Amino acid sequence: MSLNRRNPKRDANEQNIIKVAERFGCSVAQLSGKDVPDLVIGFKHIITGQRQNILVEVKNEHNTLSEGQTKFHLGWRGAIYVVYSPHDLCHRLRQELGYTELWKRKKIQAQRRV
Repeated sequence: MSLNRRNPKRDANEQNIIKVAERFGCSVAQLSGKDVPDLVIGFKHIITGQRQNILVEVKNEHNTLSEGQTKFHLGWRGAIYVVYSPHDLCHRLRQELGYTELWKRKKIQAQRRV
């Protein structure tokens, strides 16, 4: 789903990043607006069950945020990330979904058993 602008210019890696989010079971909506991030990703935290959203700006390796995008990022009060590859998004989603926390808990429990 794309909101606002027609035929926005998309980064080449955006479709692969969307596929990664969907494989994690997330909802994904493409946003289109001046200086607005490219994606909003919704998910349910695996430990708390809390529903959350993050904004994601997709960039290619050599691109940086524009001045307007930087202002938006600085003024946004919620979670917002710049990702350059599907791997970047995997890392962020593991943290946001609670997999990193769950892994640490299981590791501590295993150490206590020994």
